[in-house]
Amino acid sequence: MTSTNADQLDAVLAALARIEATVCEVKQAQLDQRAQTTALKHTCESMKRSVERSAAHVAVFLANRHRRFATCFGDLPFEIAARIFAFIDAGRAFAYRRLSRACNRCLTSPLLAKLLVSNIPPRPFGSSLETRKPRPFDSLWFLAPPAFQRAYAESRLAHLRLCSWVSLDFAQFRGSKRVTNPGRHVRDVALSVDQLLQFHMRRTRTGLEIQVELPQRIPAAVGLLQKLETLDLSSNSLFGPIPAEIGYLQTLRRLNLSDNQLNGVPPDLSKLLSLEELNLFKNKISGSLEPFTSLTNLRMLNLHQNQISGEISDLTQLAHLNTLFLSHNRLSGVIPDSICLLENLRFLDLQTNELSGPLPRDIGSLTQLEACCIKSNRISGEIPESLCQLLQLNQFDASQNQLVGHLPTNLDRMTALQVFSIEDNQISGAIPESLYRCTNLILLNLNQNQLTGPLSSSFGNLVALVEIHLDNNQLTGPIPYTLSSCTQLSHFSANDNALSGVLPDTLTACSSLQHLRLGGNQLTGSLPVNIAPLFKLEELDLSRNHLSGSLPADLHALGPALKILKLNDNELSGPLPMKLENLTRLVVLWLSGNDGLELTGGFPEGSRQGGILEQGL
Repeated sequence: MTSTNADQLDAVLAALARIEATVCEVKQAQLDQRAQTTALKHTCESMKRSVERSAAHVAVFLANRHRRFATCFGDLPFEIAARIFAFIDAGRAFAYRRLSRACNRCLTSPLLAKLLVSNIPPRPFGSSLETRKPRPFDSLWFLAPPAFQRAYAESRLAHLRLCSWVSLDFAQFRGSKRVTNPGRHVRDVALSVDQLLQFHMRRTRTGLEIQVELPQRIPAAVGLLQKLETLDLSSNSLFGPIPAEIGYLQTLRRLNLSDNQLNGVPPDLSKLLSLEELNLFKNKISGSLEPFTSLTNLRMLNLHQNQISGEISDLTQLAHLNTLFLSHNRLSGVIPDSICLLENLRFLDLQTNELSGPLPRDIGSLTQLEACCIKSNRISGEIPESLCQLLQLNQFDASQNQLVGHLPTNLDRMTALQVFSIEDNQISGAIPESLYRCTNLILLNLNQNQLTGPLSSSFGNLVALVEIHLDNNQLTGPIPYTLSSCTQLSHFSANDNALSGVLPDTLTACSSLQHLRLGGNQLTGSLPVNIAPLFKLEELDLSRNHLSGSLPADLHALGPALKILKLNDNELSGPLPMKLENLTRLVVLWLSGNDGLELTGGFPEGSRQGGILEQGL
């Protein structure tokens, strides 16, 4: 029994040895096969480069501009000439268009286009529905002659539903290409070349150097992509007009041509009834809004930073519109009442235009509105009371207009309000108590108006407030001590008002404060004794008041951040704190106009290195 088991074990071990040997042989065969494949690839690449060089030599040689031999390129049958150029990579072939008129005709022909496209491998399996990562030939599509664009679109792009080509690499087709032609003298001959391609040639000792400049446009062949649903060509420096063929893409739902240099009047888009998003911002599109009014399924229209002019058209056909960005254009006239019928509108941006007249009285009917920006126009009249009906509104910016009258009385109804800015208008009267009940407010900008009256102690209700801007008004009374509840406050600016009283000690509880500007008021008393908690403070402006007493001994505690310190034109006295030199980041130090202040001791190093130092001696 024992002998039988030993024999079986020997047989198993022998079988395992044979298997191991077989595995080693297979692995070695695989390694040999990989080596052969790598060598074959190198050989193919070498042959390809050799063929391209030979074809380039043949092209230059057959140009035969001086008729020094019997055969010239123009004498060859057209099919043979096309097949010669078909050996050259498509990304390089078009660099030879200015060798002669015959070369130019050949390289712009549909025959050569089909031959070149046939050499381009199809897209990998799975990319038939969409392509987000472009291939080099996708970039070439924008630069090549129209015949190549059509052939490439028909055979390689027509099946796509999504093309998201952002920031395409056109640099690979720029620069210089050298065609060596030893012993031959080649001249630069002016030819009629397609506007898509511009070439400049110069003679060198080794032959001909072709300087290539390839300005890129949207190909008219884009109209052949009839299955396309999304087209994103943003940030590609494309220029010229939007081709009319884009208007034929009836299945298109999203079109993004933003951040380019497109110009001219937009084409007829009335057939794009499926279009939901149209993004053309940061271009040079001109004309009126009329071409966009027929896009009845549109949900987002972004024309920010273009050259759109004229009045705002009737947009009532755009019933599904929820985003309308028309800022930084040349729109004029009034904001039409019809815009209030867009009941799905959520975002409205009309800033930096030439709009005038009052705000629509029925603006409160835009019940879904979340953000409204109309700054930098010439809008006049009062802010309508119906604005307070916008319960979803979280941003309202009407700065730099000509608004008059009082603020609406029911601002607290806008419970979602986070940003409220009416800077540089002519709003008068007191700040309504309802504004202090907008507890979600983050930024409040009332600069440069004609507001009067005191600041309410209800300021403490605005616990989420980060920035308060009240400069250049006629506000009176003390600074509310309840500001200490605004623990997130980083900017408090109320320069050039008539605020009075002392600086509340509770102000130091605002430990996030970075900018405190209270210059040009009627503040009295002394500076807070314990100013160290304001260690994030970068700017402290208490100039042009009636502050007295000495500077706080712990003023140096502001050293980590303080850059600007303005205490000029007060009634301060006494010596400078001994450790003032610890304010190493200080670049502006104004102390003039304080007759009792003893300017002795060292000044901060930062103030000696380019800072502005005013001394009142």
